[in-house]
Amino acid sequence: MGIGLMLVLVIRIPTSAQCDSHLKDDSYAFLQVVETYFDLIGESSPLYRGVIYSDRYRADKHPFLEENEWTLGTITYDGVYYPSVYLKYDLVNQLVITTYDFNTVYQLESEKIKQFELRGLTFTKMDPMKTPDNKNVFYELVHCNRASFLVSRRKSLKEVKDYQSLSTEYPEEDRYYILKDDVLHKVGGKRSVLTVLEDRKKELKSYVAKNNLLFSGNTKGAIHRMVSYYNSLP
Repeated sequence: MGIGLMLVLVIRIPTSAQCDSHLKDDSYAFLQVVETYFDLIGESSPLYRGVIYSDRYRADKHPFLEENEWTLGTITYDGVYYPSVYLKYDLVNQLVITTYDFNTVYQLESEKIKQFELRGLTFTKMDPMKTPDNKNVFYELVHCNRASFLVSRRKSLKEVKDYQSLSTEYPEEDRYYILKDDVLHKVGGKRSVLTVLEDRKKELKSYVAKNNLLFSGNTKGAIHRMVSYYNSLP
């Protein structure tokens, strides 16, 4: 009966907009119950089923987000919120993978993933019909409000010839987007951001000049500040 009660709690997840966080700080007791439940079922969890992930790469050259290390994160998968799961995000193949015993690695079904958090970053699924120029399934949700700032994180596989040897590189290319009025706009600099947020263009131009906001070398940070300021305006 106790396990049955915990299962009911586990499937209690938010159904509102993607801007909403999964759980508030006052849900600590709930999190403890959820983690206890998953400790009990162990590798019988639905996460550890299906396709086995297999990809060859060097330890120092890899397709994953930031580091090639298993990191505890959270994920909403097939309607269930998992608060403590080992995850990696393959930016080349756009796959989220997990493991239970650090030996067998499972490839999670992208269509069943609503959102996940990894390395302090939140990733949300976007409707592919809104992103015709991008094959990404998930986007880093940097700032969420009436105008939201999202980043497409992607790596490509590149073979580099060096004398008589052949090495593999995984260069990363980030693309930036603003979601406004349910339309996803690709942006890359001050001019494109001002075009998307043209209803407060005058205030934004003044803010950029006053704060000496530079895009070179810090495009993500500059766009984030502009979008945050836009959302702070009445």
